[in-house]
Amino acid sequence: MPDPLLYRTLVWLDYRLAAVFAIGLPLVLLIWAAWKQEGALTRLLGIYWKVASLLLITVLLLTDNRPLGYLLALLAQLL
Repeated sequence: MPDPLLYRTLVWLDYRLAAVFAIGLPLVLLIWAAWKQEGALTRLLGIYWKVASLLLITVLLLTDNRPLGYLLALLAQLL
C-alpha cells in the first residue's frame, strides 16, 4: 500500500502548482500589462479574472449542493 505521506505531499504540490498558474502568473501578467500600458492584454486579463471569480463562486455553490452552481459552471465554461 502506498504511503499516505506521499499522497499528502503530492496533493500539496498539485495545489501549489495550481495556485501559481491560476493566480500568480495571471496576476504578474496583469501588473506588467498595466505598468507597460498594454490595453489589449489588460482587457483580456480583466476578462480572465471575471471568469475565474465566477468559477470560484461556482465551487462555493456546489459545495453547498445548490442547483444554481450547475448553471454557473456551464456559464463559466462557455465564457
